[in-house]
Amino acid sequence: MKKSRIFAIILLISLALNLFLGGIFVGKFSGHKFQRHNMRPKLHWMIKSLPEASQIKIRPLMQKYDIETKAQMLKIRQARKAVHEQLKAADFNKELLSQSLTILRQETKRTQQYMHIQLLRIVSELDATERQQLSKATHRRPRWQE
Repeated sequence: MKKSRIFAIILLISLALNLFLGGIFVGKFSGHKFQRHNMRPKLHWMIKSLPEASQIKIRPLMQKYDIETKAQMLKIRQARKAVHEQLKAADFNKELLSQSLTILRQETKRTQQYMHIQLLRIVSELDATERQQLSKATHRRPRWQE
């Protein structure tokens, strides 16, 4: 192999390593903090598609929804924690894991049902045009698929 080719490979590896380490350094000290995705189910992204007057009209329902949803999401978080504890346990118990998964599934289902009930309450306060706007907002492609 020629010396110039070996030198080029070494330079390329050095450049890649410097870019990698530089990226880590910039990411670490840029001030931008990684935020965990909030798993709380929200209707807010749908409601934001409505005019301001409509948003004001249903704001009390949304505030009640937020309070009640936080409590339900805490139950889901606790159920997930129980599943993870069973998975990490030194003495694996299939029955306990099965029970934990059942509880998690039930809590997730309750949350979904609650969200649907709240959506019905909110939509019943809207007129036909506002419901059509809401429908358009729910049928657009998510940004990550664009």
